[in-house]
Amino acid sequence: MVSMIAMPSETPTGYALKHLPRPNRRGGGLALIQSSAIHTTPLCNISRPSFEGFETNISHKKCSICLVAIYRPPSSSPAKYFNEFSDVMSSIIATCNDIIIVGDFNIHLDTPHIPSAKGLISIMDDMNLYQHVHEPMHINGHTLDFVMTFSLTPVHVQVNEVDRSVSSDRFAVLFKLYFDRPPNVKRKFCVRKWKAIDIAALNDEINRLPLSTGDPSSVYTQCMNSITQRLAPPTEIVIEKTKCHRLERKWRRGSLTVDREIYQSQCRQLRLSRDKAKSDFIHGKLRNTSSPNDTHTILNHLLHKQKRVDLPQHDFSTGSLSLSLVV
Repeated sequence: MVSMIAMPSETPTGYALKHLPRPNRRGGGLALIQSSAIHTTPLCNISRPSFEGFETNISHKKCSICLVAIYRPPSSSPAKYFNEFSDVMSSIIATCNDIIIVGDFNIHLDTPHIPSAKGLISIMDDMNLYQHVHEPMHINGHTLDFVMTFSLTPVHVQVNEVDRSVSSDRFAVLFKLYFDRPPNVKRKFCVRKWKAIDIAALNDEINRLPLSTGDPSSVYTQCMNSITQRLAPPTEIVIEKTKCHRLERKWRRGSLTVDREIYQSQCRQLRLSRDKAKSDFIHGKLRNTSSPNDTHTILNHLLHKQKRVDLPQHDFSTGSLSLSLVV
């Protein structure tokens, strides 16, 4: 719960507060105080007559987790609470992988023989929820505040300590959350010379496409991939050059010998790709020549040779200019 004095103006520097108010009732409702470096979605109100709660997704860099906060008033019926809590969590579990549930359940889980504790333990077993708080959280020695997790991937919660310095009948739970970073998705990019495509040849290829009764979108994608592969094959040099830049940055950041060797190996691969591309280009040009004059013209163009221009002779000793005129 949050008191009415915990307003955004009281939030520490570098943190943000998101509030789920409790209208027409005593108390300030529920709130989330988060670091500004962490991204969270707007609070989704999942409150029911027997409890208050919100759901939000927390993400930082490439990690993401669903956070559920619950407050059950002591006066609410445990049986009604168990039914509504089960329905809400079933819908959340169906759409989220990594889930952490925190809050004040007002159920004495430290006395598992009582009916309310048995009901909550049964729900936890059915939904594969694991409860991490095992120390007393109340001045009377009861465990009423929980930290639960549900995950299809390894999620670990380490409860560090219970802060008893707060001026309340409840103590604060301090814990750390560890969960695996998702693997980097490797994507391969094909760079093509789209401007070099012959429009007439492209139209002919499209007109010769066979009629098909399959899925139009998949047939179109398959046919266009085949056409572009023939008319504009991918350029591997740009890909190899991008790899070189990335490996060079990694080497210069860490200054490791192994990174330098990997970078040099990629540079050699780039040079081989460039030499092959140049050789293929020159052979393609020469293969299409029909006469020696065309061959010499292409070679002069490739070697950047220009026609020799004979300038008039000049005698620097006398300052006279000699011109030869042919009529």
